[in-house]
Amino acid sequence: MSLSGNVIDAESLRHVESATIAPAHSKPLMATALALMVIFTIADMASRGVLVSVLYAVPLMLLARAGYANKLRWITAALVLVIYGVYFGKWAIYSAAHGTSPFDYRLVNRTFVVLAICMLEVLLKLRVSTECLREDVELSEALRQEEDETDETLAILLGAGLTTAIALADFLSPANYNLAILYMVPLFLCAWTRSRRLLWGMLALALVLTVVGFLCGPPTSAANARMAFMVVNRTLAALVMTLLAILLHFQITDRGTVSRPWDSRRQSGNSA
Repeated sequence: MSLSGNVIDAESLRHVESATIAPAHSKPLMATALALMVIFTIADMASRGVLVSVLYAVPLMLLARAGYANKLRWITAALVLVIYGVYFGKWAIYSAAHGTSPFDYRLVNRTFVVLAICMLEVLLKLRVSTECLREDVELSEALRQEEDETDETLAILLGAGLTTAIALADFLSPANYNLAILYMVPLFLCAWTRSRRLLWGMLALALVLTVVGFLCGPPTSAANARMAFMVVNRTLAALVMTLLAILLHFQITDRGTVSRPWDSRRQSGNSA
């Protein structure tokens, strides 16, 4: 099934499932991803005001690239439990005795991380299934090109809509709410356009909006929100977006014709 939602016959879907479950696995890359998860978890437990959990998006991408897309659902579920477990654990240790409620902006920011990671997991699985269809299912070149163009158009429309909605929400929210975390989702959608130029353009836009939303939005609404932590958390979100763009860049480059911009391929298709 592609991003456009076109349905392939049952036999093709079973073929896609087998291709998705048993790709060429990279155990060193998997080990690196798992090691990063452990390191980030330890860092998250040790930090007081830094949103380290946003970094989990990077090993999640590495696991998909290593050929373990079929494990992403369970790993994502485990990460969600860890993200909230670490948060409430730190609250019980450091803040419960002072009568501070755990249900504040910090929990909302954690929820932004959870939403971004869950959406990335869905998009990663969909991306793997789409690429398996392109390579393994007996599709005519005309149908393949038509589905590619439909997916690319939908990705651009969804990415533009999501970016606009996130930017507006960020501009209207107090500075202690880190909505810039959610820019990872429209950034990943750029992978469907098969255009590295658009990918880096989207990254540049997201980084600018991350800074502008923080500087031009309302001031913090929480007395216990420290400026240094808010700046660090925004910087971490920008760092993760940059790392994702690098990984997506090489993912697009690895696929011969996939590295061509979507608009140039459309032109070649129209001239055929």
